Amino acid sequence: MALILNKEFKKLGLNSRVIVCDDLERVSRWSKDVYFVFTPHKFVDFRRSSDNRNAKFILYQQEQLSEANAFGVDRINQLRSFIDQYDHIVEASQMNVPVYKKLMRSVDFILPTAYHDDLEFRNMRGRNPKYDCLFFGRYSDK
Repeated sequence: MALILNKEFKKLGLNSRVIVCDDLERVSRWSKDVYFVFTPHKFVDFRRSSDNRNAKFILYQQEQLSEANAFGVDRINQLRSFIDQYDHIVEASQMNVPVYKKLMRSVDFILPTAYHDDLEFRNMRGRNPKYDCLFFGRYSDK
Protein backbone atom coordinates (compact mmCIF):
# COMPACT_ATOMS: atom_id res chain seq x y z
CA MET A 1 0.00 0.00 0.00
CA ALA A 2 2.84 2.40 0.77
CA LEU A 3 4.22 1.98 -2.75
CA ILE A 4 0.80 2.69 -4.23
CA LEU A 5 0.42 5.87 -2.17
CA ASN A 6 3.92 6.90 -3.28
CA LYS A 7 2.88 6.51 -6.92
CA GLU A 8 -0.34 8.47 -6.39
CA PHE A 9 1.50 11.31 -4.63
CA LYS A 10 3.79 11.60 -7.65
CA LYS A 11 0.73 12.10 -9.87
CA LEU A 12 -0.17 15.05 -7.63
CA GLY A 13 3.33 16.49 -7.94
CA LEU A 14 4.28 15.59 -4.37
CA ASN A 15 7.56 13.96 -3.46
CA SER A 16 7.35 10.97 -1.19
CA ARG A 17 9.55 8.11 -0.16
CA VAL A 18 8.86 4.68 1.29
CA ILE A 19 11.09 3.90 4.27
CA VAL A 20 11.08 0.52 5.95
CA CYS A 21 12.30 0.99 9.47
CA ASP A 22 11.76 -0.39 12.95
CA ASP A 23 12.65 2.86 14.73
CA LEU A 24 10.19 5.65 13.96
CA GLU A 25 12.01 8.17 16.14
CA ARG A 26 15.24 7.72 14.16
CA VAL A 27 13.42 8.20 10.85
CA SER A 28 11.50 11.24 12.05
CA ARG A 29 14.74 13.12 12.79
CA TRP A 30 15.66 13.17 9.09
CA SER A 31 13.32 16.00 8.16
CA LYS A 32 10.26 17.91 9.27
CA ASP A 33 7.71 16.34 6.95
CA VAL A 34 4.59 14.22 6.90
CA TYR A 35 4.83 10.54 7.81
CA PHE A 36 2.25 7.87 7.04
CA VAL A 37 2.92 5.14 9.57
CA PHE A 38 1.76 1.69 8.50
CA THR A 39 1.49 -1.14 11.05
CA PRO A 40 1.53 1.41 13.88
CA HIS A 41 1.42 -1.31 16.54
CA LYS A 42 5.12 -1.91 15.78
CA PHE A 43 5.87 1.57 17.14
CA VAL A 44 4.19 1.45 20.54
CA ASP A 45 7.20 3.17 22.15
CA PHE A 46 7.17 6.12 19.74
CA ARG A 47 6.83 9.49 21.48
CA ARG A 48 6.79 13.05 20.18
CA SER A 49 9.92 15.01 21.03
CA SER A 50 11.69 18.24 20.15
CA ASP A 51 13.29 16.41 17.19
CA ASN A 52 9.97 15.64 15.54
CA ARG A 53 7.67 18.32 16.98
CA ASN A 54 7.07 19.97 13.58
CA ALA A 55 6.41 16.76 11.66
CA LYS A 56 2.92 15.44 11.02
CA PHE A 57 2.38 11.77 11.82
CA ILE A 58 -0.54 9.97 10.23
CA LEU A 59 -1.52 6.61 11.64
CA TYR A 60 -2.64 4.25 8.84
CA GLN A 61 -4.46 1.36 10.48
CA GLN A 62 -5.23 -1.56 8.12
CA GLU A 63 -6.32 -4.33 10.46
CA GLN A 64 -9.72 -5.16 11.87
CA LEU A 65 -10.14 -4.14 15.49
CA SER A 66 -12.46 -6.38 17.44
CA GLU A 67 -13.36 -6.74 21.08
CA ALA A 68 -14.60 -10.26 20.33
CA ASN A 69 -11.22 -11.98 20.58
CA ALA A 70 -7.98 -11.70 22.55
CA PHE A 71 -5.93 -10.60 19.54
CA GLY A 72 -8.34 -7.74 18.83
CA VAL A 73 -8.42 -6.61 22.46
CA ASP A 74 -4.61 -6.67 22.56
CA ARG A 75 -4.39 -4.50 19.42
CA ILE A 76 -6.94 -2.02 20.84
CA ASN A 77 -4.95 -1.77 24.07
CA GLN A 78 -1.80 -1.13 22.05
CA LEU A 79 -3.56 1.66 20.15
CA ARG A 80 -4.75 3.18 23.42
CA SER A 81 -1.15 3.50 24.61
CA PHE A 82 0.16 5.52 21.64
CA ILE A 83 -2.75 6.93 19.63
CA ASP A 84 -2.31 10.44 21.06
CA GLN A 85 1.13 10.68 19.39
CA TYR A 86 -0.51 10.93 15.94
CA ASP A 87 -1.92 14.04 14.28
CA HIS A 88 -4.35 12.23 12.00
CA ILE A 89 -5.85 8.77 11.61
CA VAL A 90 -6.50 7.03 8.32
CA GLU A 91 -8.46 3.82 8.65
CA ALA A 92 -9.08 1.02 6.17
CA SER A 93 -12.33 -0.21 7.74
CA GLN A 94 -15.49 1.72 8.58
CA MET A 95 -16.23 -1.00 11.15
CA ASN A 96 -13.31 0.22 13.29
CA VAL A 97 -14.73 3.73 13.77
CA PRO A 98 -16.63 2.85 17.01
CA VAL A 99 -13.36 1.60 18.52
CA TYR A 100 -11.75 5.00 17.92
CA LYS A 101 -14.75 6.71 19.48
CA LYS A 102 -14.19 4.63 22.62
CA LEU A 103 -10.54 5.74 22.51
CA MET A 104 -11.77 9.36 22.32
CA ARG A 105 -10.40 9.87 18.81
CA SER A 106 -12.03 10.39 15.45
CA VAL A 107 -11.01 8.99 12.10
CA ASP A 108 -9.98 11.67 9.61
CA PHE A 109 -10.31 9.54 6.50
CA ILE A 110 -11.49 6.07 5.50
CA LEU A 111 -9.22 4.62 2.81
CA PRO A 112 -10.03 0.96 2.23
CA THR A 113 -7.45 -1.33 0.76
CA ALA A 114 -9.20 -1.84 -2.56
CA TYR A 115 -8.71 -1.90 -6.30
CA HIS A 116 -5.69 -0.23 -7.83
CA ASP A 117 -3.92 -0.90 -11.13
CA ASP A 118 -0.83 -2.09 -9.27
CA LEU A 119 -2.88 -4.66 -7.35
CA GLU A 120 -4.43 -6.19 -10.45
CA PHE A 121 -2.92 -9.33 -11.86
CA ARG A 122 -3.81 -10.87 -15.18
CA ASN A 123 -3.88 -14.27 -16.81
CA MET A 124 -4.75 -16.08 -13.60
CA ARG A 125 -7.84 -17.72 -15.07
CA GLY A 126 -7.49 -21.44 -15.41
CA ARG A 127 -4.38 -21.75 -13.27
CA ASN A 128 -6.21 -23.34 -10.37
CA PRO A 129 -9.89 -24.01 -10.99
CA LYS A 130 -10.38 -24.89 -7.30
CA TYR A 131 -10.43 -21.17 -6.35
CA ASP A 132 -12.62 -18.35 -7.64
CA CYS A 133 -10.67 -15.68 -5.82
CA LEU A 134 -7.04 -15.55 -4.72
CA PHE A 135 -5.79 -13.21 -2.00
CA PHE A 136 -2.12 -12.71 -1.43
CA GLY A 137 0.16 -10.42 0.50
CA ARG A 138 1.88 -10.04 3.83
CA TYR A 139 0.72 -8.03 6.83
CA SER A 140 3.37 -9.19 9.28
CA ASP A 141 7.00 -10.17 9.50
CA LYS A 142 6.13 -13.85 9.69
